[in-house]
Amino acid sequence: MGIIGVNIFIMSLYNDNMSEDLENFLNVSNYVFIGIYTVEFILKILGLSPKLYFSNNWNKFDFIVLVLSYVTLLDLSILFFNATILRALRMLRVFRVVKVMSGVQRLLKTLQ
Repeated sequence: MGIIGVNIFIMSLYNDNMSEDLENFLNVSNYVFIGIYTVEFILKILGLSPKLYFSNNWNKFDFIVLVLSYVTLLDLSILFFNATILRALRMLRVFRVVKVMSGVQRLLKTLQ
């Protein structure tokens, strides 16, 4: 959950008048987050099996965002979509965090 929050914060730094240093930082950060999400995908596939992994809609969403992230790395984004759209899709992961947090809140209420 923390990774998603940091990713969203860093993506919010994109703007039209970025310095070259900020642009380089954001590019490197993008690679790091794609790597983190790739490791998450691999671990989930190995732990759950592909069938169980893809039976969850959030996992399907994460997989699509991950594939689209690799498309932007290959600079094929012109063929399919704009990188800004990908950033918006990544920000939708916040809803997953909210869902998890509501589950944690229910668990804590149960323990009281």
